Amino acid sequence: KLIDVDGLKLASIAGNIKAVNVALIGILAKSMDIDYNTWIEVLKETVPAKLLDVNLKAFELGYNL
Repeated sequence: KLIDVDGLKLASIAGNIKAVNVALIGILAKSMDIDYNTWIEVLKETVPAKLLDVNLKAFELGYNL
């Protein structure tokens, strides 16, 4: 399945273009058989606290695309 998406735009909306990778992970996560809450917990465990809000928002934007 091919999805045409502007990842930089999603990251920009989230608040930081450096979160583009997490926005794209959000898109990928939607098609995987891994529970949504597992993704959120992994982000909370791996992303530095000062960047967490932006990355969670980027993930949400990608996931809900």
